[in-house]
Amino acid sequence: RIMQIGEKGEPNPNLRWRWDLLQSVGEAGLSENPETIPMLVKKADSGERDWMQLTPSTRLKSVNGFATVGIIPLASTTMTKQISWDHVLPEDVRNQLQRNDRVVAVAGQTLDRSMENWEGDIPDVEYGDRMFALRAEPVKLTFARPKNPEKPRPEGAEQFDVTLAPRPYRTLGLVMTIGPVVGVQKGSPAEAAGVQAGDVLQAINGEPVDDPLRLPERVAELGTQDITLQLLRGEGEAKETVEVTLKPRKSHHQSRMRGHGDRVALEPLGLAYDIGFTVKDVVAGSPAEKAGLEPGDTIEKLEFHAADEAKRVESATKIDSFWYGPEGKEVNLREELFTWFDIHQHMQDMLPDTEVKLFYTRDGKSETATLAAVDADAWFNPDRGLLFQVYDELHQVDSLVAAFPAAIERTKQELGRVAAMLKKLFTGKVSPKHLGGPIAIATVAGSEAAQGVPQLMMFLVFLSANLAILNFLPIPALDGGHLVFLLWEGITGKPADERVQGTLTLIGVTCLLGLILFVSLNDVGKLFFSS
Repeated sequence: RIMQIGEKGEPNPNLRWRWDLLQSVGEAGLSENPETIPMLVKKADSGERDWMQLTPSTRLKSVNGFATVGIIPLASTTMTKQISWDHVLPEDVRNQLQRNDRVVAVAGQTLDRSMENWEGDIPDVEYGDRMFALRAEPVKLTFARPKNPEKPRPEGAEQFDVTLAPRPYRTLGLVMTIGPVVGVQKGSPAEAAGVQAGDVLQAINGEPVDDPLRLPERVAELGTQDITLQLLRGEGEAKETVEVTLKPRKSHHQSRMRGHGDRVALEPLGLAYDIGFTVKDVVAGSPAEKAGLEPGDTIEKLEFHAADEAKRVESATKIDSFWYGPEGKEVNLREELFTWFDIHQHMQDMLPDTEVKLFYTRDGKSETATLAAVDADAWFNPDRGLLFQVYDELHQVDSLVAAFPAAIERTKQELGRVAAMLKKLFTGKVSPKHLGGPIAIATVAGSEAAQGVPQLMMFLVFLSANLAILNFLPIPALDGGHLVFLLWEGITGKPADERVQGTLTLIGVTCLLGLILFVSLNDVGKLFFSS
């Protein structure tokens, strides 16, 4: 749990994901050289608190427009309105479930409810672990359905069972070349053993890496027993093989993982690695072999589309307009910073009749091949396709005496945040293109209102802080400008010349109108022309 962001202030166990964490990361990553963010983190296993220094990554900024730190919010075991993609779960299973049904037991074992929130939601951590352990078997899930779906308290909930069949991974039959280690977590077993960024995994306990996509599963199955890694380190004549032994730590398995530019994480070891676009091997009898792909081929681009041309428009609107298009869409993997792990994850939710057109090079020549993914042999996805709500907690004070200082503290934080952002704008550390106007305000307000009145009120605090500081800037036509004129009168003993006041006020109004026009055009550009 993140307890504090930045060194100023006091630890707060009730930080908000969007308005505290995401905004802090976004602000730190606006400039060309992102600022390091100190974060006080309470460890889940030990309860110890540790200060961490996180520097937002700009690797994906050219694609999604913002910096990232590589963490996602915790999910619950409570169903969203969209139970699952229609083609992932059978219709009879989908028809048994509805919004706010929550998983309370897996294979007859009740899930721990010690972290139950005010609505009865529980984190999906234990659920993810159990689904991973049972990934190759049919699993009976016990759901609790609240009496009133609009007020999903657990009291008096009706329980019922649903059995989900195993879900094989979808695959093209390509085994790609493993890339270098791209990150080693501070304080992890990998760091303690001397693993370095740039090392390339060659073998685990003497067994070759083989398919890098299946490596996390192999490591997880070894539990916490000692592991020996064989690494290739260095380049050219300086290349050497290094062996390290490390003891994995206990880790959890997320029920769903997806993010643009994902690398593959070996969480028990505390390292992440890339997967290259060069084919290492082709599975015998697979779609890739039948299409003629060979080891050494390099995938440059790909395109997803429905096999039936008449269904391509439907595909584009039914699941994902980015990946699908009426004419198909070529995705340049390098230019758009996708990884092979991205492609693998996306294939798990593809429409059944989807084809994948690969653009690859062989011996310097460009080639194409069209393939249809098939179920993998004895390789099962722990994610059965259920879509869960985010797990959140409600912080509610019980009196005005407690609410008043909390409100003052929140207002101070928002005022400080706005002042810091204005300073970055005036010093050139942040580009004005990041400013938002009426459309951005309306969009965010609508999003917050959809989450309830408290969230909307907190947004209005932030908006009021913006207006309060802007209003006191020394710009004629604003209160800050009038204050400057009053100070002049107090110092000189006479009011400023009316013609000067009028001229400066006109200039101020013109500047304000120009600013409104600029941020409005910014909004329009982001709405219609942003990638």
